Amino acid sequence: MTEQIGIIRENHSEGWAIVVTDRKGACEGCHPGGGCHACLSGAKLESRAANPIKAQAGDVVKISLPTSDLLKGAFILYLMPVAFLIVAALLGERFAGWAGLSETTGAVLTGVVGLASGVGLVMFLDRTRYVRQHMIPTITAVMTPALGQPATKQPSCCR
Repeated sequence: MTEQIGIIRENHSEGWAIVVTDRKGACEGCHPGGGCHACLSGAKLESRAANPIKAQAGDVVKISLPTSDLLKGAFILYLMPVAFLIVAALLGERFAGWAGLSETTGAVLTGVVGLASGVGLVMFLDRTRYVRQHMIPTITAVMTPALGQPATKQPSCCR
């Protein structure tokens, strides 16, 4: 399970919220003692998250995404267009003679069409109800409530 800490910026009555988190990848390559401090640039990531625990705007919360959903999303986003590209290029190379093209030209032309088709399919799948409901992070805990004592540590990748 992938977990991250963030602050709720907006709470919506439909059962979801906008959560602001730091970009984790910005500091994963830093060396202790003299890192790059890229996280201080203010680069934040806003995510839509399911809010079944009814956390409020300003709460510091933990958001979670099951690993299986993360891997499905990565497959759809990264591997599907590449798979379409490769399959289309192989088919174009094989059947280029029928169109009077060289194998290379057929592979390149159909590869571009395959890549565009794969990207189009990813965009279509991103808009489907299944993806919107099943591949969305969920707020699992309130770390520090907005009302009451203020958060002592804001979520940040910098130490």
